[in-house]
Amino acid sequence: MQSALKLRTTVQSGGRIQVDSSELAEGTPVELIVLPDLAADISGQSTTTGIWDWLQSLPPSNLSHEDWERIESEMRREKEAWDN
Repeated sequence: MQSALKLRTTVQSGGRIQVDSSELAEGTPVELIVLPDLAADISGQSTTTGIWDWLQSLPPSNLSHEDWERIESEMRREKEAWDN
């Protein structure tokens, strides 16, 4: 059994959405969740990038080793508080 099927389509006149897929058997009940493509630019081309590209686009961190240790220690204490 397939758990999810991701398709792309365009809203047609009157707000209609048509889904065509050979993977969907006729008469099978499905749940449809519609998410607008907020990352699409005006031309309709997707402007999303992969996570690696996004990470590479971030400025370098100016945190010291001690800063990272402090942050990790705070996060550990917070997690321990959740577990108690």
